[in-house]
Amino acid sequence: QTGKIEDLNNNPYYDFNVQAYDLFNPPKSIQPGDSLVTYCVYNTEDRTDTTYFGLSTAEEMCFNYVAYYPLAPWAYCVG
Repeated sequence: QTGKIEDLNNNPYYDFNVQAYDLFNPPKSIQPGDSLVTYCVYNTEDRTDTTYFGLSTAEEMCFNYVAYYPLAPWAYCVG
């Protein structure tokens, strides 16, 4: 509970056709009271047409998947 912010992943050049996931070695420890925050930035200033939300590289999207172990009865997602 130090107020420290750690960047767990940073992908400034996302490409839908080159998807990957990160395994942390050693694993990260998330404690009760900790927060995981997803922050997404889209720069579409070079486009002349509307950019829509969707699943392609040319569309805006922001997904975050987290796998954890062991199962915790208090686990939930707010967003």
